[in-house]
Amino acid sequence: GRTTAETSCEIDLGKKSKWVRLHGRSEQWFDYLTISGKRYSGIMSGGVKATGNIKWTSDFWMETSTGWKICKSKKPALRILESAKAKHMRLLKAAKERALRRAKAMRLRRARILAARKKKWAAARKAARIRAAKKAAAKRAAAKRAAAKRAA
Repeated sequence: GRTTAETSCEIDLGKKSKWVRLHGRSEQWFDYLTISGKRYSGIMSGGVKATGNIKWTSDFWMETSTGWKICKSKKPALRILESAKAKHMRLLKAAKERALRRAKAMRLRRARILAARKKKWAAARKAARIRAAKKAAAKRAAAKRAAAKRAA
């Protein structure tokens, strides 16, 4: 709940309660809920095993935008976690897929660069052919003029 500045209190859960569910938030690093010897601060959510009393401690600053709620709860359902080997294989597969995507991207990039170079080289060859043709035409015209001069 909401409390005033510089307060502390203890909450007795009774003998039947073993699990509690936390909801809400406190001023992180300054206001604490201590449950089973572990301090909770900041955003609080989820189930926690509680042994003994729960203690609330707040600092001197009055934080109006925070508040928390503790509810009795049952033991959370057991989550099946993947084995270390399965996790390793999953991560390995993901790394291989990333490497393949990177390699494909590099191949595409190289292909684009090569296509641009080929286009540039083709344009340069065409320009060289045009220059050579103009030079040859100029040479033929000069030879014609020289022949016409000799004949005259």
